Amino acid sequence: MKGSFAQFLATQHVSSPLHEMQHYCSDIDMVSTDFLMFNQMQATLLSLLVTAL
Repeated sequence: MKGSFAQFLATQHVSSPLHEMQHYCSDIDMVSTDFLMFNQMQATLLSLLVTAL
């Protein structure tokens, strides 16, 4: 884990900061949409369980 993190930091310095910020923001967007989808899935599963009972 530490080795890959060091490599990650090393590659960070090579590319431009602006590009990295865009990358970072898009990653956050992807994570938040995944989280929302996960919440919807949980809600659906919950309602299915309730109707099953």
